[in-house]
Amino acid sequence: MDKLAEHGVISQDDAEAYKSMVRFRNLTVHAYAKVDYRQVYEVMKNGPKDIERYIESIATFCKL
Repeated sequence: MDKLAEHGVISQDDAEAYKSMVRFRNLTVHAYAKVDYRQVYEVMKNGPKDIERYIESIATFCKL
């Protein structure tokens, strides 16, 4: 994410949000027993907006 921000594909603020998404994904996949379901609920409420913003950033950068 840092490299994408460095090259202007995404903003630095978005890079931080996306890194949080990656950490959350890693937690749910690799440490499933430690998952806080309240956190899962919050991510599910807000996460799709972050994913949509990420896709839009990549599409804009690629001029799609």
